[in-house]
Amino acid sequence: KHRKGDGMNAKLNERQLTLIILNLLVVKMIFIFTRYLFKTSGNAAWIEAVYITVIAFFLLEISFCFYRYTGCRSIIQISESVGGMPLKIITALLVFVVFFVNVGTEMRTFAESVKIILLPNAKIEYIMILFAIAVGIGCYCGINAIATINTLYFPLCLFFLGTLGIMLVKDYNINNI
Repeated sequence: KHRKGDGMNAKLNERQLTLIILNLLVVKMIFIFTRYLFKTSGNAAWIEAVYITVIAFFLLEISFCFYRYTGCRSIIQISESVGGMPLKIITALLVFVVFFVNVGTEMRTFAESVKIILLPNAKIEYIMILFAIAVGIGCYCGINAIATINTLYFPLCLFFLGTLGIMLVKDYNINNI
């Protein structure tokens, strides 16, 4: 039985939402983005990071303007007003397929990153199953529970990450820039 406020009508305060977004960005930077930059750019990765950041901010601003212009409606709602129910169904199916493909590839990428960094002796299938179970538990508990746990642990994780960065300063090589 769900408590009132869970699910689609859950209300998060600004601090909780900010910490969730920061958590998503930090995890993306540590597990996926660094490996991608190194694979595609090598020593020129810092230039690509600046380039991708500029493009991301530009696209984000365009999407914000479009969102405000359409009256804060989703792409599925917009497709319904443009083409009726058939276009709404086609758009919803397309969004679902894109989401499903992205979830599959991201889940595999996340499992590979965890295997390489944290659990080199574990089978990737077990990591993916545990990840799916963790996602299921998160979905069952709702966004409020996730935000509360994130609010408690994210500052602690940032502290330890910062401490690790400070401890590794002696190994930095500025000549690679």
